Amino acid sequence: MGKFLLVLLVLLGVGAGVGWWWWKGRPEPTTEYVAGRRSDNLVAMAERRDLKYNIEVSGDIEPLVQVDVKPEVTAKIEEINFEIGDIVKQGQVLIRLDETDVRAEQASAETDVDGAKLTLAQQQRDFDRAKQLFERKLVSREIYEKALTDLDVAQNTLVKAERRLKISNDKVAKTVICSPVAATVLTRPVSVGQLVVGAVSVNSGTILTALADLSQMQIKTHVNQVDVIKVRQGQPVTFTVDSLPGLELKGRVELIAPIATYKYNIKGFEVRVLITQSDERLRPGMSSNVKIPVAEVKNALTVPISAVFTEENDRTVVYVESDDGAERREVEVGLSTFEFTEIRSGLVGGERVMLVKPTMLGERRRS
Repeated sequence: MGKFLLVLLVLLGVGAGVGWWWWKGRPEPTTEYVAGRRSDNLVAMAERRDLKYNIEVSGDIEPLVQVDVKPEVTAKIEEINFEIGDIVKQGQVLIRLDETDVRAEQASAETDVDGAKLTLAQQQRDFDRAKQLFERKLVSREIYEKALTDLDVAQNTLVKAERRLKISNDKVAKTVICSPVAATVLTRPVSVGQLVVGAVSVNSGTILTALADLSQMQIKTHVNQVDVIKVRQGQPVTFTVDSLPGLELKGRVELIAPIATYKYNIKGFEVRVLITQSDERLRPGMSSNVKIPVAEVKNALTVPISAVFTEENDRTVVYVESDDGAERREVEVGLSTFEFTEIRSGLVGGERVMLVKPTMLGERRRS
């Protein structure tokens, strides 16, 4: 038993020694120099390519024209003549309201008009009689003027009664609600028998339905304050829709808001894009991604953006790979995208530039 333990310890010691020798003797992995050159994952070649810089924003598709239909009188719904998705014509009857209350009001107004007419006729006769007697000096001026005043009051009463009748007639007519535009029905939030409230201002009243012309659509986006100065009205754009992968459509910048707003805690400006190339599958509320082209350079000499460094005195430099290591070279840059930067001077095509500063490589190696 003792010999077995001794042999086991010897074998473990030999194995540990061999493992230590292999660990110390293996080639040390490095991401710096291989045969005097920087490894490929830390360098890139200066190459020519076309550069395009786009402002990319997201937004929702919505109709260019959308109308909320509201009643102008308070009454119960008696009849609904549409469903969601229907295409309606301008002037087509959408909803009929119960006329009971407004018809009673109309009848009362007609009675008031008839009564005012009778009163006016009586006051006219009294005035004519008072005028004749006054001209003969058989009644005083006071009686004459009172008859004239009573006549004027009767005339005013008739005018007010006629106005009330006109309003009552309008209310009866407004129990029949027609489509104000040729459009598609988007919503139907009400039902037969429901009491709806007449709109007395823009922001009140029951919404009966929402109508929209789906042949004209727009995208409402939000561009940050830095990029909005690069956008111009009438500028062509392209956009994609999350619901329709692989489809790219066209649009045009139609409106740039004159005042900034906050969206998602970002200060920017509302930009509306008119869809000029549509698709029958587009629907209001779909999410879209808009590309607004602002700059383009053909056949530009480029390097990855990570190869360009800003150093003291705001000098822009790159580090060009050489046999001796790295050559620091000042360059003039142009258009930049999220991936590449245009080099206008200081480099030639085919040169290899470092993606990490040599000093940073040294620090990494020492660590």
